[in-house]
Amino acid sequence: MVTHENNNLNENQQNHSSLEIVYGKYYDNLVQFAEGLLKSNVYAQDIIQDVFVGICKQEIYFISEKFMVNYIYRSVYNRCVDILRHKQQIQRYGEIYAEEYKADVMPITNEILYKELSAIIDKRIDNLPPKCKLIFLMKYEKQQTNPEISETLGLSLRTVENQVFIARNVLRNYLQPYLCS
Repeated sequence: MVTHENNNLNENQQNHSSLEIVYGKYYDNLVQFAEGLLKSNVYAQDIIQDVFVGICKQEIYFISEKFMVNYIYRSVYNRCVDILRHKQQIQRYGEIYAEEYKADVMPITNEILYKELSAIIDKRIDNLPPKCKLIFLMKYEKQQTNPEISETLGLSLRTVENQVFIARNVLRNYLQPYLCS
């Protein structure tokens, strides 16, 4: 029995030493191979390391270096394909989630933004000079024309136009940071 254990120990040592030789000899080529598939050096290195660790843990024995190298390349390829499938699945779920998110959240977000912007505008309108504020509100809330405002307030048409112009400029300048360019 002792000789059998020694034989297994000897085979295990030989396998690990041949695995180390293959690792040193083919590592760069394996990284390039995996990186070509994944377009990521980090993932490529991780996969190669995982494959070699897996071989050590499973105590897989190979007849020759050629079989070992073929097995390693096939294992690296299969792991790369698994990662690509996983990435594709995540991307698909991301697209589905994004569509659902837009459908569910965008109206709410738009409503919130509209309310916030309305509050900002109302606050700024309240800070306008009294006559300018009155003319602006008559123009845009009550939908009155400039001649109607002029007649109602007993002001010249030019004064009404100037006050509307001033109010719009004040609001435009104030809102500039909030608006997209």
